[in-house]
Amino acid sequence: MRNNRFFVTGYLVFSLILVVFFLFILIDIWWALNVPKTGPIGNGPPKMSAYAWIRLGTTGSLGLINFILALVLYRQLPPHSEEDPHRTEENGTDSKAG
Repeated sequence: MRNNRFFVTGYLVFSLILVVFFLFILIDIWWALNVPKTGPIGNGPPKMSAYAWIRLGTTGSLGLINFILALVLYRQLPPHSEEDPHRTEENGTDSKAG
């Protein structure tokens, strides 16, 4: 049976990157909404529509659910077997790789 440890770990790392990217987007939106724009540039801070808030909330919640699912899948992985012939005790790497 094939071990999916590589794919689950990649899924976890990619989910974490997406959550961090979403946090940077939130910081950028917060910054853009709180910088005053008066004079010839505009009249006060821009307003976000309800549709934009719904899209932002849905994207954030889906990213968080995705990250939680990746954590659950990672924690369900079985530990490395002691009688695995491809692992060495000293460095934990593949003994056939060189």
